[in-house]
Amino acid sequence: MSTMAAMCPYCGSNAPVVHQGLAARCTACGRPRNPLASHSVTLAGQPAQVGGTLARIVGWIAFAIGVPFALLVGGILHAIFPDGIVGEVVGGAIALATLLVTLLFVRGGKKLQTAGKKTEEGVKDEAIFALAGRYEGILTAERAAAELDVTPLEADDILTALAKRDPDRVKVEVNDAGVVQFQFPRHLWAAVAKNSGGARVAHADAVPGSRVAESGAAIAWDEHLAEAEARAAAKKAGL
Repeated sequence: MSTMAAMCPYCGSNAPVVHQGLAARCTACGRPRNPLASHSVTLAGQPAQVGGTLARIVGWIAFAIGVPFALLVGGILHAIFPDGIVGEVVGGAIALATLLVTLLFVRGGKKLQTAGKKTEEGVKDEAIFALAGRYEGILTAERAAAELDVTPLEADDILTALAKRDPDRVKVEVNDAGVVQFQFPRHLWAAVAKNSGGARVAHADAVPGSRVAESGAAIAWDEHLAEAEARAAAKKAGL
């Protein structure tokens, strides 16, 4: 996160924002925020990815035009100078230049796309940890989808990818109701929650503009572990 990012006036966080039209919300507390104040979950990495895609398209267009043009010029010159190698030299030079331009644009475009995806991934991870701070370490795909303004499937993909990349910090469990929960240890979100100045919410209507569909306070990480251990002990004892 850039040190130049403006802090949220409500929770004092530099967490990413979620854009909804011209407005934006803080992922740490869900309240309105300056759309240009911080990284955007909605737009993160998009310029680089779009630029990378366009660069690769330009590269392949150059190849599609340049190679036939090289053959055409080479053929014409060879017809004019059948006893020489002028056609081969000029045509080959054009073809070589075409290949270099194609390689430059295609490889450059791929690097841009990769950089854009990494930026997008990093900002979304920041947003997820900010949300974890608000919901005391327990997130579901539906809750994340409502807060990040994405579909539940997209939210599940974000959370699942984060859990796979960092299983020590993000764990996946199924609660008694059969809902998949993504759980974050207290030390990872406690600082965010503290900096938020009590901005965590227990009900969907506690934050203006929030689209959270669930209600009820999230179970804290340590409480969940205690309950899980108790259930495991009961099963082991045959209760």
